[in-house]
Amino acid sequence: MSRVAVPPLPRPEPIEPTRRRASARGFWFKLGVLLVVALALRLGFIAVTDGYHPRHDDGHYARLACAVVVGGRYPLRTPSSTPEGCTAMPRGVNAPTAFRPPAYPFLLAGVLKLGHVIPGGFWTGGRIVNAVLGVLVVALVALIGLQVWGPGVALLAAALAAVSPSLILVGGSLLSEPLFVALVLGAVAAALRSRSSRRRVLWAACAGVLVGLAGLTKSTGVLLALPLVPAVALQPRRPWAAVALVLATAVTIAPWTVRNEVRMHAFIPVSDQLGSWLAGTYNAQARSDFRHPAASQTHVRAFAGLANRPETERQNELTRRALAYIAHHPGYVPVVLARNTQRLLNLEGPRWWRAQGDSISMPRWSADAGAYGFFAFMALAVIGAMTAAARRAPGWLWLVPLVLFASVIVAGSEIRYRAPVEPFLILLAALALRSARRPA
Repeated sequence: MSRVAVPPLPRPEPIEPTRRRASARGFWFKLGVLLVVALALRLGFIAVTDGYHPRHDDGHYARLACAVVVGGRYPLRTPSSTPEGCTAMPRGVNAPTAFRPPAYPFLLAGVLKLGHVIPGGFWTGGRIVNAVLGVLVVALVALIGLQVWGPGVALLAAALAAVSPSLILVGGSLLSEPLFVALVLGAVAAALRSRSSRRRVLWAACAGVLVGLAGLTKSTGVLLALPLVPAVALQPRRPWAAVALVLATAVTIAPWTVRNEVRMHAFIPVSDQLGSWLAGTYNAQARSDFRHPAASQTHVRAFAGLANRPETERQNELTRRALAYIAHHPGYVPVVLARNTQRLLNLEGPRWWRAQGDSISMPRWSADAGAYGFFAFMALAVIGAMTAAARRAPGWLWLVPLVLFASVIVAGSEIRYRAPVEPFLILLAALALRSARRPA
C-alpha cells in the first residue's frame, strides 16, 4: 500500500509582526485621508476668495516671476502680472536686483511655464501650488511627529495642521511662506533621519541642501544650520555629518552668490534687503509712531533722498543708518523685540491682524479666523510644552522655532513671518491632546 504524501501545513505567521504591519497600514491610510482633507480645505479657501488680487509683496513675487519668463532676467523693473499671465517687459535701461531671494519667484515662473497644466490662470495656479505645498507641510509635520513620538502624535499633529486657519490663510496668497515652511520642516525631518540611519552623512547632506534652499527662499533660512549642525553631529558623534550639512548648504547657495557678484558687482550671499529691513524699524519715525510703536515703516521720510541711488549702494547706506540709530538708542532694541513678539502673537488686537490680512491681499473675515484659530492652538501648545513627552524630545528640535522667531522679531512685525514657527506649536498642541486622551 503506497503512502500519500501530505504537504506540510504552512507555518502560522507570528501575530506581533502581523499586527505591526496592519497598524502601519492603518497609520498611512489615516494620514492619507488627512492629507486629502487638508487639500480640500485649501482649495476650498481659494474658491471662496476667487476675487484675490495680489497688491503687496505677493504682487512683487508675481511680477518677478513674469520678468524671469518674459525677459529671462531677474531685474529691478518688471512687467505687470495679470490673472492670466504677464504684460511685456518695460522698455529702456534695466538693472539687476537681489532684493528678493530667488526661490519663490522661480517657482512661480514654473507655474507660468506650466500654465496649460495648472488650471485657473497664473494667480490661481500659483495659489494651487501653494495649496499643494500646504499639504506637504501637513505631511512633514506628521513625519516629524512620527520620528520623535510615534504614530499617535503624528496623526493628531497632521489633523491640527490640516485644519489650521492661519496656515490656510497664509497659503492663500502668492507668498513664499508655504515653500519656506516646507523646506524648514524637510530639513528638520532629514536631520532626524540622519541621527538614526546608517547613511548619516547622506541624510545630513540632504538636510544641508534643504537649508540652502530655505535660505534662497528667505535669507533667515540659513540660520537653520545653527541647531541642525549639532543635531547631526552629536548622539552618536559624527563630525563628518556636520561637515556634509555645512558644505551642502554652501554649495546650494553658491550659484546665486556668484550671480550676484557678476551682475551686482558686490558680495551678496542671497539678498541685499537687510538695509530696508533694519532701517524700516530703527528710525525716529517708527519709534514715535502713535498707533503701532516700533513697527516697521514702509515709507520713512528721512530716507526719501536715497530712492534714486543704485540698489546695493542704497541698501548699504540704509544698513549703516540703522546700525547707527541702534548705537545711539540701545534701549530701543528691547522695545522692538517686545512689541514685535506681541504682534506676532496677535496680542496687539484686531486692528493689527486685520491690517496684516490686508497686507497679504486677504479678506477681513479670513484674518479674524486665522487669529482666533491661532489663539486656540497657542493655548494647547502651552499645555503641551509642560508634558513629559515635550521634555523627552531632543533639545535642538525646539531650538529651531526659537532661532527662527528670534531672527524675525529683531525687525519684523508682519504676522506671516510666524508661519515657520506654527508647525512646532502644532506638535506641542498634539502632545497636549495626546496626554489628555490617555487614561489616568
